[in-house]
Amino acid sequence: MLKVLAPVGTGNGFALSPDGKEVFVVGLVRTAIEIRQISAASGAITEVARGAYPAVSPDSGDLAYATGAQFTELAIRNLRTGSTRVINLALLLGKGATLLNLGTVTWLGDGQVLAVPGFEAVGSGSSGARPRSPGTRRAPAAGGLRAVVVTVTPRRLTARRIAVPRRWSRYATVISGDASGPGSFLIARTGVNSPEPVDLITLHGSGVTARQVATLPRGALPVAFAPDGDRVLYLVGHAPPALWVGTIKDGKLTATHRLFTDGRQFGLDAAAW
Repeated sequence: MLKVLAPVGTGNGFALSPDGKEVFVVGLVRTAIEIRQISAASGAITEVARGAYPAVSPDSGDLAYATGAQFTELAIRNLRTGSTRVINLALLLGKGATLLNLGTVTWLGDGQVLAVPGFEAVGSGSSGARPRSPGTRRAPAAGGLRAVVVTVTPRRLTARRIAVPRRWSRYATVISGDASGPGSFLIARTGVNSPEPVDLITLHGSGVTARQVATLPRGALPVAFAPDGDRVLYLVGHAPPALWVGTIKDGKLTATHRLFTDGRQFGLDAAAW
């Protein structure tokens, strides 16, 4: 079944609440980057906050997103009360880093949020916060992705830096928390032609372990992982690409089938579970 909601831009983030009731999109309002909430039932639009890369908690109760003048802060907003808490991650993200430009904000399955900075914007000065075109970005430095884990409790927000394995230090990536287990997330690389691995990363204090759980087909472009980490959406082909889904099981990608190919009414820009 296809249902068309309000035509609102989705740059710098797109999320669906796990209960399927709300969609969160990001668009420019004059010169500000703003998150909007759309009711899946009525299509009603509500302005939420200045920010980007919204992510909804597994219980659909809280919204995490990047915010601040330089987009180095993480906000946690209670979707029932509207109360919001903010933590500044600038020192942990690194000098000149920002959560814009293909950064990541995602919930893990145990009350933690993972924040990964995006590509550095060349020539953007110290802030690096202004979105840039694909031709004006460079990958993070070698040595693994810089990432920050924020622990969310009723009393406070605390953050620590983690090191993701070196092989993930290049190219854009799709990262999504795995709600089926504590402190874990899935990661896959985009923009390459060879078969690419899907890794399950599990936190252990300031360190991590990585285990390959599947391999994407040659030429596949990963788009989103299911909340429980058992399926992946990916694109194959060009003009227009076809949207496929596959099941991650026993170290393989199985039960793959095509979901959407009709690009006559609209193009596919983003997808979310």
